[in-house]
Amino acid sequence: MAKILIVDDEPDFRLLLKHILGKAGHEVAEAAGAPEALGMLAKVKPDLAVVDWNMPVMSGLEFCRTIRQQKDFGHLPIVMLTVRQQDADHLEGIHHGADLYLTKPIDPQELLMRLAALLKNK
Repeated sequence: MAKILIVDDEPDFRLLLKHILGKAGHEVAEAAGAPEALGMLAKVKPDLAVVDWNMPVMSGLEFCRTIRQQKDFGHLPIVMLTVRQQDADHLEGIHHGADLYLTKPIDPQELLMRLAALLKNK
């Protein structure tokens, strides 16, 4: 399966995602914020990142922009998983580098199917 990096400042949500993804056979790494995640990339070498938009210090949008500028990780599939549900938010997330924009809460089976499709097309 895939190595997935979860980037979210909410520990309970990271734990829930880690459980869902781990149960599906994925290897999961987690970061409490974007700066921590950026520091982990070279070591973890994820196949995909699941990122929240609303985080302190550096938002999920800034994380996407930063990743897209990196030579080694500019291709990394990024899923923005956030509570922001406005159409303009979806467009902004994709515009800043997210490959897929999903809103919380999300059905675990739908999440796994969408991640599988994104990884298949990687």
